[in-house]
Amino acid sequence: MKKFTSLLVMILLLVVTTVNAQTSLYTFSQSTGTYTEITGGTVLISCLDCGTTYDTNSYTATLPTPFLFNGTPVTDVVMRVDGSLVLGTTTLSSAQSPLSSTTVGTGVVSPLGMQLRNTGITGTLFEMRWLDNGTDYIFQWKNVARLTQHTVETLNFQAKLNKATGVISFIYGPMNNVAASETYQPQVGLRGTTTADYFSRSLTGSIPDLTPSWDDTVVSTTNTTASTVRFTTNLPAVFPPSGLTYIFTPPPPCSGIPSAGTVSTILDRLICSGTAPGVITVPDAPLVGGISYQWEESTNGGTSWANAIGGTGATTNSYTPPSFSGTTIKYRLKVTCANGGGSATSAVTTISPAAAPLTQASNLTFGSLGLGYNSVNMLFNAGTGTRRLVYMSTTPIVDPTATSMTTAQLTGNSAYTGTAQQLIYEGTGTGVTVTGLTCGTTYYVKVYEYNRCGTTPFSVFINTTNGTNATTFATPLTATLPNINNITGFVGANMGSVSTGWFEAAITTASGATPLTANPSGITSQWVNSTAFGGQTTAKINLVAAAKNEWIISPKYVLTTATRVKFAAAITAANSANAHATGMQGTDDQVRLMITTDCGATWTTLYAINAATTVNLSNVLTDYTIAIPTSYIGQTVQIAFQATEGPVDDTPTYDVHLSYIKVEEIPSCDFPIFSNFTNITKNSVTINWNVPNTGTPSGYQYIVSTSSTTPVSAGTATTGLTANVTGLQPSTTYYVFIRSVCGASFSDWTTVKSFTTMCNYSDITATTPGVRCGAGTVNLAVASTGTVKWFDTPIGGNALATGLTYSPNVTATTTFYAGTEIAGSPQSGGGRTTTATTNTTAAGTGYGLIFDVSYAFVLNSVDVLLTGTNAGNLTVELRNNTDTQIQTVTVAVPAGNSTNPTQFTVNLGWNIPAGNGYRIVALAGAPAMVRENSGIPYPIALGNVATLTSAYLNGNTDPGYYFFYNWNYTAPCYSTRTPVVATVNTPAAFTLSTNTATTCQGQPTSAVTITSGAADYTAYSWEPSTGVSGNATTGWTFSPSTTTTYTLTASNSTTACSTIATVDVSINVIVAPTVPAATQDFCNAGTVADLVATGTGIKWYAAATGGTALASTTAL
Repeated sequence: MKKFTSLLVMILLLVVTTVNAQTSLYTFSQSTGTYTEITGGTVLISCLDCGTTYDTNSYTATLPTPFLFNGTPVTDVVMRVDGSLVLGTTTLSSAQSPLSSTTVGTGVVSPLGMQLRNTGITGTLFEMRWLDNGTDYIFQWKNVARLTQHTVETLNFQAKLNKATGVISFIYGPMNNVAASETYQPQVGLRGTTTADYFSRSLTGSIPDLTPSWDDTVVSTTNTTASTVRFTTNLPAVFPPSGLTYIFTPPPPCSGIPSAGTVSTILDRLICSGTAPGVITVPDAPLVGGISYQWEESTNGGTSWANAIGGTGATTNSYTPPSFSGTTIKYRLKVTCANGGGSATSAVTTISPAAAPLTQASNLTFGSLGLGYNSVNMLFNAGTGTRRLVYMSTTPIVDPTATSMTTAQLTGNSAYTGTAQQLIYEGTGTGVTVTGLTCGTTYYVKVYEYNRCGTTPFSVFINTTNGTNATTFATPLTATLPNINNITGFVGANMGSVSTGWFEAAITTASGATPLTANPSGITSQWVNSTAFGGQTTAKINLVAAAKNEWIISPKYVLTTATRVKFAAAITAANSANAHATGMQGTDDQVRLMITTDCGATWTTLYAINAATTVNLSNVLTDYTIAIPTSYIGQTVQIAFQATEGPVDDTPTYDVHLSYIKVEEIPSCDFPIFSNFTNITKNSVTINWNVPNTGTPSGYQYIVSTSSTTPVSAGTATTGLTANVTGLQPSTTYYVFIRSVCGASFSDWTTVKSFTTMCNYSDITATTPGVRCGAGTVNLAVASTGTVKWFDTPIGGNALATGLTYSPNVTATTTFYAGTEIAGSPQSGGGRTTTATTNTTAAGTGYGLIFDVSYAFVLNSVDVLLTGTNAGNLTVELRNNTDTQIQTVTVAVPAGNSTNPTQFTVNLGWNIPAGNGYRIVALAGAPAMVRENSGIPYPIALGNVATLTSAYLNGNTDPGYYFFYNWNYTAPCYSTRTPVVATVNTPAAFTLSTNTATTCQGQPTSAVTITSGAADYTAYSWEPSTGVSGNATTGWTFSPSTTTTYTLTASNSTTACSTIATVDVSINVIVAPTVPAATQDFCNAGTVADLVATGTGIKWYAAATGGTALASTTAL
């Protein structure tokens, strides 16, 4: 008897815990073991070489003891051929998507739910059976197959239900000859009584990653026919391995005192008698086994409580009470845990007879349409009443005091008709658009929350308290300068919420008529938004249909000084980011920048975007700066952009885009014009800029930061147009801002610019250039701790040698370049990453990207984002700048998804040397892949090894970005290259005053001097040096003992040049004369001329030595 009683208690406990369970509260785990086929138990269907096709069949099984599923005991089970169990029913059924089907039952268990049938392979046994082994109920499918693959497949699996714990296991056995088909994909998991209660697994070709596996599934976030687990041998192939087990564990039952949750609906309600109060909800009431709900009511102010009577949902977490009787009543939710009987109650909701709402309407603001010349769009938040009244007047609002109002009195008219207080809205909504306003007029508006009961005349209960339910405004609004409308958030017809005071308008224009400019009206137009330029939203107008006259109008501005309007504009093909072939050329279309001083009655053109001004305007946002004439200083103005088709309905179909409109006072000196970055190294950079368009700055400030946020503090001061910045970190992206110093004030910072420092390469710390005279070998050298390579150009070029020294043979002065390199590791994230889904297929000669290579690198892989629905082959080529193929690879790619593109890595391994104009191209026939149309910030650096310069489209450049994302590459860490000069000099001309000289033995020659080349040589050496006296300044004399040839070597150690010159010195030999007698006698007195001697050049002296030669007439 005790045993029976315990069993009865257990059954009753099971019954109690059937409330409020959800399959989403089960937990998931998995394991791997050995699949064990069962052979006992009950066979539901079995056949060998079945003559009948079993595909929509199902069979019932009655469990000996209840199995607790999702909090409910189950004894009836329907086992379907289609790979699932239906619990708590005996109704036979089939469903190839069992978790998302509406099959009635306590729940669905789906280990491999899809359209299955018996195998059709000859000699193979098909069987379905179940077994109670005392611990578990095991349901087994043997040799089933997908419907159209029954001639090849045999699939085996089990669903195991543990009787003691409620744990459900899916055990997968041999999956033989799985076909490469994706026609039938299984739903795997659990479902409760409805399709909203589910817990299933999901696996696709890209989720959770690009290498899908049944070991790596995720929780399904939706319950649709597409919520499946991939099952195919088609790439990427995936199906469960034998022995894999999925385990679904139910949540533990509640214990102790539960939480009562939080009431999300209004707690204090004022209701007319006979009216339904509406639902009361506790959305976070606990949902675990053993929890039960019961709504309670009190009619005596909460002194005593009883189960709620009437209404619907009294035992759920959402209760709708019956119609209100007119007497105050309170409701609360009681949450009870069966395990121990603990309970808790929610906050009390009080239903009271109608009265003025306790909470007033609030937050009265201008809506997305904004405030125009004669219209206004207003929004407000509801209070705790059931309805709202909105009044407008040109004088302060007088609160209504009536307690009874007729239908006529409660009928609002949103077209304001005069100056008196007027009801412009009555109803249950939270917004109203009012027309009939007068420009420049001040209006008062107030919203009242109210309740009403009965029929006309209604009893009304109006809350007249004051708060954020009232506003005052004048049409249009006034704004201060600077005023920016960056178009962000514009979706069409909501310019009022994009930038306060801005609005749209239009002028009705007949087809073929000249567009007018006076009095644009309304607060809507045909301007729409565009995201053709990547992250930059634009307002665009399609100028194709005649009679367009569409406006974007600013708030009012009081001009006190010179002012300007800045904006960006572009022209594209219709609904595209691509360039239009002709644009505005040959049309009478216009987008005019206009100005008014009289509420839009008359307008003056400041600038016109038309055929004459857009010859070069294409699909790149171009900046415009238009000065407002100084004659408007001291006036209140508005500016506007008016788009008109013109009286001629022109053929071209294109879009005109506007972006980033700014109205500002012209600064005393504007911000500088950024030029470029030069000399980027691993730790330094040179920043260059130009003077601003306006003003003469006294100096500049610049900031170099790792943050792209516009600075709020001062920068580094300089007076020049260049800044050399040092102390940077290698391989780091820096952001640069520059501003002008205008006396005691500053200009705005420039828009952010960025650069990336080079990698942490080894420095070249010293160089040894080479010099020689004339052609030949020159020895060059550098000092460094790294591996040095020598090149013929500062970037790119040819590698000539490796090592600290290099000895080239040169014929003229030549500069060589030495750079260091360190072995690199793979780098990812090159090129672009994107979340775009726009796509196309390659055509013609192919689509791709063009890039220049500064340093050789290995392109390991690129990613493509597949959007096509079918798997296929992708051929990628590397071409040079003449479109000649260098490398090619063809890979099989899986099917993609147009909403959530499949990311696929294409492995390449291409060695790419330095050079310009390379192309990476997808050939025609490739599947559809993601690409971006325009707005790409070329050039895009790939580290310091390469630069992406444009897209490639059938042999032409293109502003878009085609297909290849997340470049993974390996390149050494290259330094900047250091020049080392090999100087080749030519010897300078060199001459002496003479190359011959004569002297007597023992006598020096006259001085021989340098007549040319003295300045070009620094050292002189004579050979032989004996008998040579003097120097290069005064000349040299020679005193040889015999006739001698002297050789002079003139050299210059700096130029390494030398030259030679010779001087031939001759020695004259003297022969002594002879006389016939030592004494010569004369009869008569003679002269020296009479003396007789034999010889040459004879002279006579009066002494043996010394003296002066005698004249021939000297008497003897």
